[in-house]
Amino acid sequence: MAERLTNEQEYELVDFLKRWGIDHPELLAEMTDHYTEMALESMASGISWDRVLDSWKTKETFRGLRKIQKAYENQHPRIWCKIQWETGKEVLFDNRTLLLLAGMPVLFWLDSKFDLQALWCILVLMKFAAAYGLVIYFKLNKRYRSIFTFKDFGVFSAFYGAMVFVCFEHLFLLLNKFEGNAVPTEVSLIFLGFSTLVDLFGYKLLKRTVHDTRHLTDQMLQEYIPKPYQQKKE
Repeated sequence: MAERLTNEQEYELVDFLKRWGIDHPELLAEMTDHYTEMALESMASGISWDRVLDSWKTKETFRGLRKIQKAYENQHPRIWCKIQWETGKEVLFDNRTLLLLAGMPVLFWLDSKFDLQALWCILVLMKFAAAYGLVIYFKLNKRYRSIFTFKDFGVFSAFYGAMVFVCFEHLFLLLNKFEGNAVPTEVSLIFLGFSTLVDLFGYKLLKRTVHDTRHLTDQMLQEYIPKPYQQKKE
């Protein structure tokens, strides 16, 4: 019995599943594994790969795959919401996060003693660079752009929006300091703490998503376009 399908057979299997109703990349990966196991069992009994593949091309298979796709579409938002909550709780109750937040009053005490305006400027510029650098990276990286499109991208849009908002708030506070206006320490502390939590949440969520989708192939991420439309497009 063969341990795995050949690259050509895997390509044909993924193409079949996409043409017969499976659209979501993560579901496509699961169904590819499932159908691979069935194919290997059939091939072990002497049935050729072409006959195995042809045996699945029925109305019943099409209806079944579309039903599975519909069910996945309905439950995916709840799964993604659960992942976000788990990531948020992981950030909030992480000892490193608590230690970092606890160290912020020390930073403000140092600022009141030594006037660390230059340090605040550097921190704000770093936030801008990190936020927009990340946006540009995902814009240029076709693979990750596809991955975060089929996810609930609204979360990441909110993350970038919060980053920009916090950066502008820090700039506002800095300008007030340079102009000699008093800025309540509590206000600065709240914005710095909020921005830190946003940074950590965004980083954890991005890292988890990249890890959970690393098994997806480029073929799975590509949108299926019927051949007649492909020819017209060419």
